Amino acid sequence: MSVQLNPQSPPSHQAAPVNQTPSALRTQANEASAQTDHISSAAAEPSCCNTLFSYFQAFIDSIASFFQKIFQTSSSAPIQGQETQTQGIEVVYRTQIQPPLTTDITSSFHNNNKLFAYQQLMQGAPANALRSHFTKYALGSTAAVAQTRLYPGTGAPTVQEMPGTFAYDQSTETTKHWTANFADRNLFGFGFGSLLAQDELQILEHPALYHLKLFLRNQRFDHLESNEIALIENVQRLGNLDTQTPFPTGGTLYGNSFATATHDQIASKLTRLTPPHASNIFAMAAPHIPASLHNQPYQKQHLEQLFYTCYTAFAAVKERSGDARCVVHTGKWGAGAFGNDPKTVAVIQLAAAIHAGIDEVRYHSLSSHDVFVDAQEIVNNITNFHTQFTVDEFLTYLADNAATLGLRYGRGNGT
Repeated sequence: MSVQLNPQSPPSHQAAPVNQTPSALRTQANEASAQTDHISSAAAEPSCCNTLFSYFQAFIDSIASFFQKIFQTSSSAPIQGQETQTQGIEVVYRTQIQPPLTTDITSSFHNNNKLFAYQQLMQGAPANALRSHFTKYALGSTAAVAQTRLYPGTGAPTVQEMPGTFAYDQSTETTKHWTANFADRNLFGFGFGSLLAQDELQILEHPALYHLKLFLRNQRFDHLESNEIALIENVQRLGNLDTQTPFPTGGTLYGNSFATATHDQIASKLTRLTPPHASNIFAMAAPHIPASLHNQPYQKQHLEQLFYTCYTAFAAVKERSGDARCVVHTGKWGAGAFGNDPKTVAVIQLAAAIHAGIDEVRYHSLSSHDVFVDAQEIVNNITNFHTQFTVDEFLTYLADNAATLGLRYGRGNGT
């Protein structure tokens, strides 16, 4: 099912496209700062001619200021073309690893079934099977993003509701696909254990992520702080494990059931991909919702955590896509063990996609079609009828109307 988010651009949005280029890396910002300091120090001692020029410039500036005040007083509308969209994402850490295929991590596994699947997929693996390119991003200033308009008027993404689990579409020169990892703050922290939720399934199918986890842990970069996300690019997906189709005797391999499955059962659901496919992954952690909040309306603090984390991820994948069309594959983020509400996380992700300038969202709603449709309606109504909302005003509106909109906390399902 394909639909188009349809916020209507107000006139003040149509004059000039908003700049969607994220801020420079911290290292580049530091270099720019150093250059500015150098220029300032060179001008610290003006000559006589410079002094006369300064008086003349001050006189011209005063006249310009006078006329500017007149024009500002005559109209309360914003000056078209002056608004800028401050994204404010920063690179915290970047690395590329490629362990040799002979690297033995057997002792790291805490579950024999995970080890069995790893060994099955690694048989005959290509030379680049364990290569990965990792970048951790952070949001430099929440306050700066909070005051920008939610919908900058540059066009909304195409939204397509998808059946089933993630398909990992292949990127091309003109289209770059990104697939979500619904992470824990302890990045890839449960991959070696018995659990098999979305995060762990993705690790199992991309064995390089096991090796990346060990590397990041040794470097002490495997934890996501507030509003931090991670991108893993061009990581090889070696296989597909079917966790949805029941066995003849009932049950699937998803969740806690994986730990009690036999090797024959796992082998019957595991398909090696020949050749493997390269995936681009973005990892973001939703807040853990206390059980005591179950069925209560969402509070602004949790809506903020969801939005700013998701926005950081979407802004980062937009940046890394360059001139290619940026397609995001996501779904019910944090709506399992973390206890978030499927409708709420859909609303947040659709809004963040608009704000970050994502070209297309492919949303895997699984069994929550009606919930997803409701989420789209909420976002469309806000962007159509509250066109001037800043991000902060949008989040305040959701919190103030959470009960009416049906945005209520869920309960962790233990998977």
